[in-house]
Amino acid sequence: SFEVLPNVIVNFTSTKNPAFSSSHMTMFFKGETHPKGESILPFASKLEVPSEINSEGRQLQIAISDYFFNSTIYSLYKGGYLKLDTMNINGTQMAVPVSYFSLIFPSLAKKYEPDVPVWFRAKATEDKYLPYMEIVNGTTIAYFDFDIE
Repeated sequence: SFEVLPNVIVNFTSTKNPAFSSSHMTMFFKGETHPKGESILPFASKLEVPSEINSEGRQLQIAISDYFFNSTIYSLYKGGYLKLDTMNINGTQMAVPVSYFSLIFPSLAKKYEPDVPVWFRAKATEDKYLPYMEIVNGTTIAYFDFDIE
């Protein structure tokens, strides 16, 4: 385990012995991020490792579950890192064209022309649910509640 940001710990400890076959070796690691001082996370891990690995023509394959991303998002949220203030990025103001946000905020794109500059402050909140993501049938979906000024 090591601290990647103040109060955010990454844990890549081995969870069981490596598995060997005639064509490959499989190693199992925890792959979890957690806030410093908090070892129990508010969601369960879903560690699904593919049972059959096609290693033909490949030298290294890495499988990462959505649990790793969720524990990272949660840790960043608890550490206060899930925020953006375009009025103060390294001491400078940065106007961003509305067109950059049309996919995320379609109502903003309908209200203003694409090249209109906007400034905003956004911070992840816990109004309805904790920030998390899931992978469903090859599609990644992220869920965040944000307060926006």
